[in-house]
Amino acid sequence: MSVEVVGDKLETSIYHKPQVLHLYLPPNSCHAPGVVYGLISGMALRIHSLCSREQDIEKELVFFFCCLVDRGHQANVLVPLFSNAITKTRSWQKESIPPCALPPSEPFLSSDPRFVAPSLFGSRPQDPSQSH
Repeated sequence: MSVEVVGDKLETSIYHKPQVLHLYLPPNSCHAPGVVYGLISGMALRIHSLCSREQDIEKELVFFFCCLVDRGHQANVLVPLFSNAITKTRSWQKESIPPCALPPSEPFLSSDPRFVAPSLFGSRPQDPSQSH
């Protein structure tokens, strides 16, 4: 990530190391078809999350699109996938509520596995500090 101070704001963008080859999934790989869309939607979310300026978002999306075309993907197949991923990413960003906006009466415990795990295992896991 590249961070720049502009006036009284921090502006962020994605930094690419010079030696990175951007060798993304080739079109003839033996992955399920949904993997390519997952790659595109994940990268669209990453780009929107890390870039604070709209022109940087557009530049990174075009760069990623070109990387996939250079790997052999067909542009006419990628365009609707990119369009859908960008639309969904922008709608998720509008709907998301930052953790700091949670009401103070509800503790934010999802990062502690002892509070997430009970629903997965059916019972509350033992606290590691009380192991035998």
